[in-house]
Amino acid sequence: MTTPTENGRWRLTDIPVQSVFSKLPEMGKLMAILQSNGMTFERIGTVEAVETADDLITLSGAHHDAQINPARIEKILFDTNTVLKNKTYPRLECLNGHGDAVLSIFGWEGAEPFAMALAGVTRVADETENTLFERSEPEEVQNDLGQLFLQSLCEAGTEVELRAEKDGLRQSWRGVIESVKPSRGFTNVMTPDFHLHLKDGSIARWDAINGTHHALAADGTRLGLSVIPS
Repeated sequence: MTTPTENGRWRLTDIPVQSVFSKLPEMGKLMAILQSNGMTFERIGTVEAVETADDLITLSGAHHDAQINPARIEKILFDTNTVLKNKTYPRLECLNGHGDAVLSIFGWEGAEPFAMALAGVTRVADETENTLFERSEPEEVQNDLGQLFLQSLCEAGTEVELRAEKDGLRQSWRGVIESVKPSRGFTNVMTPDFHLHLKDGSIARWDAINGTHHALAADGTRLGLSVIPS
């Protein structure tokens, strides 16, 4: 058994996906991250409740709103290799059958809350390369469709719902977009409990269906980001 402060990367074994997620409220302040098609969608804060019904896991509370299909998660990794300014930021990586991250969950209060919540859970060393946040720096795009649409919502000052979906996961945020900040080829919306980083040029057009605006790629496929204005 590893110690709480040991750096490493392990695969959790002999524990159902639902049981791992049920431990999230014990882990303190968390950042739940979904990455897909040039989008990074992050919710930040304590998970207040975890429920399982109709084969879906629901994360809820003031700072989290997510639904996960546990059947789409092949394995969960526990990683304590991220250390910044002498502080460990542990994370859980939920991978699908292709080895791609469906959801990554970072802890902001050090390794101890994760280690305590996972005490007694069997885990084995994993040498899978971490690819989280690997991305090239894009060039800035003039009149980027993602930036223009989000800026129009910001100027309108009305409440909206932003929703991200990928591989059986849905994560949402609802509120008023107070600012849109372009930076180094990304459009950024940032609040205390939510961050959206959208790569310039990733959205070819928006498709509005029954009041919901879906971001589309050039070939017409949905990118996984949708916007529901009030």
